[in-house]
Amino acid sequence: DRFVGNLTVLVGADGQSASGDETERVEPLTVDNTLWANTVVCGGHATGLVIYTGTETRVAMNADPPKSKVGKVDMEINTLAK
Repeated sequence: DRFVGNLTVLVGADGQSASGDETERVEPLTVDNTLWANTVVCGGHATGLVIYTGTETRVAMNADPPKSKVGKVDMEINTLAK
């Protein structure tokens, strides 16, 4: 199950906006042209497309709150103190 897709953009004669004289520019949707979460574009511009890939992705699975790091001795003392 591999995603294969393209983004078709209508580009005007000035290279920016679509206006009457537009041409199609097709860009593949691959890892080579992907901006990951929290990416900052310092110069230029970016056209964005959001694709929901589900909850079983690396980012979603690592989004759980961090577990408390407690040593075994502390856990044993807490058990005895109760």
